[in-house]
Amino acid sequence: MSSSQHTTAFALKSITSLTAKPHLLRKKFSLRMIKKVHFNYCPLMLRDVNKGAKDFYDRCWAPKVKNTNPDCAITINVYDYDKNAKPPSLLIEFEDGRKLDFTDVSYVSTAAIMEAIQLKKKKIKTYYQTIGKDYYDTEDEENPLALQDKKEEAEAMAGAKKKKK
Repeated sequence: MSSSQHTTAFALKSITSLTAKPHLLRKKFSLRMIKKVHFNYCPLMLRDVNKGAKDFYDRCWAPKVKNTNPDCAITINVYDYDKNAKPPSLLIEFEDGRKLDFTDVSYVSTAAIMEAIQLKKKKIKTYYQTIGKDYYDTEDEENPLALQDKKEEAEAMAGAKKKKK
Protein backbone atom coordinates (compact mmCIF):
# COMPACT_ATOMS: atom_id res chain seq x y z
CA MET A 1 0.00 0.00 0.00
CA SER A 2 1.43 3.37 -0.98
CA SER A 3 1.64 6.17 1.54
CA SER A 4 -0.95 8.27 -0.34
CA GLN A 5 -3.45 5.40 -0.26
CA HIS A 6 -2.78 4.89 3.44
CA THR A 7 -3.26 8.61 4.11
CA THR A 8 -6.56 8.66 2.19
CA ALA A 9 -7.85 5.59 4.01
CA PHE A 10 -6.80 7.04 7.36
CA ALA A 11 -8.52 10.35 6.62
CA LEU A 12 -11.74 8.57 5.68
CA LYS A 13 -11.64 6.42 8.80
CA SER A 14 -11.25 9.49 11.00
CA ILE A 15 -14.17 11.46 9.52
CA THR A 16 -16.83 12.22 12.07
CA SER A 17 -20.40 12.65 10.94
CA LEU A 18 -21.45 16.16 9.95
CA THR A 19 -24.89 15.60 11.38
CA ALA A 20 -23.67 13.88 14.56
CA LYS A 21 -26.39 11.36 13.74
CA PRO A 22 -24.96 9.00 11.08
CA HIS A 23 -28.14 6.88 11.08
CA LEU A 24 -30.03 9.87 9.64
CA LEU A 25 -27.37 10.31 6.96
CA ARG A 26 -27.77 6.65 5.99
CA LYS A 27 -31.57 6.93 6.08
CA LYS A 28 -31.67 9.96 3.75
CA PHE A 29 -29.03 8.69 1.32
CA SER A 30 -30.02 8.82 -2.36
CA LEU A 31 -28.44 8.11 -5.72
CA ARG A 32 -29.35 11.54 -7.12
CA MET A 33 -26.51 13.01 -9.19
CA ILE A 34 -24.72 9.62 -9.22
CA LYS A 35 -24.25 7.89 -12.57
CA LYS A 36 -22.26 4.81 -11.56
CA VAL A 37 -21.17 2.90 -8.44
CA HIS A 38 -18.51 0.21 -8.89
CA PHE A 39 -17.27 -1.96 -6.03
CA ASN A 40 -14.27 -4.36 -6.04
CA TYR A 41 -13.80 -6.77 -3.18
CA CYS A 42 -12.88 -10.27 -2.07
CA PRO A 43 -15.61 -11.97 -0.01
CA LEU A 44 -13.00 -14.22 1.63
CA MET A 45 -11.28 -11.34 3.42
CA LEU A 46 -12.17 -10.66 7.03
CA ARG A 47 -15.76 -9.47 7.38
CA ASP A 48 -14.69 -6.26 9.14
CA VAL A 49 -12.43 -5.31 6.21
CA ASN A 50 -15.35 -5.24 3.74
CA LYS A 51 -18.22 -4.41 6.09
CA GLY A 52 -18.67 -0.66 5.49
CA ALA A 53 -18.28 -0.80 1.72
CA LYS A 54 -20.41 -3.96 1.40
CA ASP A 55 -23.15 -2.38 3.52
CA PHE A 56 -22.96 0.70 1.28
CA TYR A 57 -23.27 -1.49 -1.83
CA ASP A 58 -26.29 -3.29 -0.34
CA ARG A 59 -27.89 0.03 0.60
CA CYS A 60 -27.53 1.24 -3.01
CA TRP A 61 -29.69 -1.71 -4.09
CA ALA A 62 -32.41 -1.00 -1.52
CA PRO A 63 -35.62 -0.23 -3.46
CA LYS A 64 -36.13 3.15 -1.75
CA VAL A 65 -32.59 4.25 -2.66
CA LYS A 66 -32.50 2.72 -6.16
CA ASN A 67 -35.79 4.48 -7.02
CA THR A 68 -34.13 7.87 -6.45
CA ASN A 69 -32.11 7.26 -9.64
CA PRO A 70 -33.08 4.09 -11.55
CA ASP A 71 -30.54 4.89 -14.29
CA CYS A 72 -27.59 4.62 -11.88
CA ALA A 73 -25.40 1.63 -12.80
CA ILE A 74 -24.39 -0.37 -9.74
CA THR A 75 -21.76 -3.02 -10.41
CA ILE A 76 -19.56 -5.32 -8.39
CA ASN A 77 -16.36 -7.16 -9.20
CA VAL A 78 -15.53 -10.10 -6.93
CA TYR A 79 -11.98 -11.45 -6.99
CA ASP A 80 -10.23 -14.42 -5.39
CA TYR A 81 -8.19 -14.10 -2.25
CA ASP A 82 -4.43 -14.49 -2.31
CA LYS A 83 -1.64 -13.02 -0.19
CA ASN A 84 -1.15 -10.17 -2.67
CA ALA A 85 -4.86 -9.36 -2.94
CA LYS A 86 -5.62 -5.68 -3.21
CA PRO A 87 -7.91 -4.08 -0.63
CA PRO A 88 -11.57 -3.45 -1.44
CA SER A 89 -12.18 -0.36 -3.54
CA LEU A 90 -15.15 1.78 -4.50
CA LEU A 91 -15.54 4.11 -7.49
CA ILE A 92 -18.44 6.55 -7.64
CA GLU A 93 -18.99 8.52 -10.84
CA PHE A 94 -21.28 11.54 -10.83
CA GLU A 95 -23.51 12.75 -13.68
CA ASP A 96 -21.25 15.72 -14.40
CA GLY A 97 -18.22 13.43 -14.89
CA ARG A 98 -16.59 13.94 -11.49
CA LYS A 99 -15.38 10.85 -9.69
CA LEU A 100 -14.94 9.84 -6.09
CA ASP A 101 -12.32 7.08 -6.05
CA PHE A 102 -11.85 5.16 -2.81
CA THR A 103 -8.80 3.05 -3.66
CA ASP A 104 -8.83 1.45 -0.22
CA VAL A 105 -12.09 1.21 1.73
CA SER A 106 -10.83 -1.32 4.26
CA TYR A 107 -12.51 -0.75 7.63
CA VAL A 108 -14.23 2.44 6.37
CA SER A 109 -17.75 2.88 7.76
CA THR A 110 -20.86 3.24 5.62
CA ALA A 111 -21.53 6.65 7.18
CA ALA A 112 -18.04 7.90 6.20
CA ILE A 113 -18.61 6.84 2.58
CA MET A 114 -22.01 8.52 2.47
CA GLU A 115 -20.64 11.65 4.10
CA ALA A 116 -17.90 11.92 1.46
CA ILE A 117 -20.56 11.55 -1.24
CA GLN A 118 -22.71 14.23 0.40
CA LEU A 119 -19.73 16.62 0.51
CA LYS A 120 -19.03 15.98 -3.19
CA LYS A 121 -22.70 16.60 -4.04
CA LYS A 122 -22.58 19.92 -2.18
CA LYS A 123 -19.53 20.95 -4.25
CA ILE A 124 -21.36 20.01 -7.45
CA LYS A 125 -24.48 21.96 -6.39
CA THR A 126 -22.37 25.01 -5.56
CA TYR A 127 -20.67 24.79 -8.95
CA TYR A 128 -24.04 24.45 -10.72
CA GLN A 129 -25.34 27.51 -8.86
CA THR A 130 -22.34 29.62 -9.91
CA ILE A 131 -22.80 28.78 -13.60
CA GLY A 132 -26.60 29.07 -13.42
CA LYS A 133 -27.30 25.43 -14.28
CA ASP A 134 -30.26 23.52 -12.87
CA TYR A 135 -29.52 20.92 -10.24
CA TYR A 136 -31.51 18.54 -8.08
CA ASP A 137 -33.20 20.42 -5.27
CA THR A 138 -32.82 18.01 -2.39
CA GLU A 139 -33.38 19.89 0.84
CA ASP A 140 -33.88 16.67 2.79
CA GLU A 141 -30.62 15.26 1.48
CA GLU A 142 -28.82 18.55 2.07
CA ASN A 143 -29.98 18.65 5.67
CA PRO A 144 -31.21 15.27 6.94
CA LEU A 145 -32.01 16.79 10.32
CA ALA A 146 -34.57 19.16 8.75
CA LEU A 147 -36.77 16.23 7.79
CA GLN A 148 -36.35 14.70 11.24
CA ASP A 149 -37.51 17.99 12.81
CA LYS A 150 -40.54 18.10 10.48
CA LYS A 151 -41.44 14.52 11.40
CA GLU A 152 -41.16 15.20 15.14
CA GLU A 153 -43.28 18.34 14.74
CA ALA A 154 -45.98 16.38 12.86
CA GLU A 155 -45.97 13.69 15.56
CA ALA A 156 -46.32 16.34 18.27
CA MET A 157 -49.26 17.93 16.42
CA ALA A 158 -50.93 14.52 16.02
CA GLY A 159 -50.48 13.89 19.76
CA ALA A 160 -52.02 17.28 20.60
CA LYS A 161 -55.06 16.55 18.42
CA LYS A 162 -55.60 13.19 20.16
CA LYS A 163 -55.55 14.88 23.59
CA LYS A 164 -58.26 17.36 22.51
CA LYS A 165 -60.66 14.53 21.65
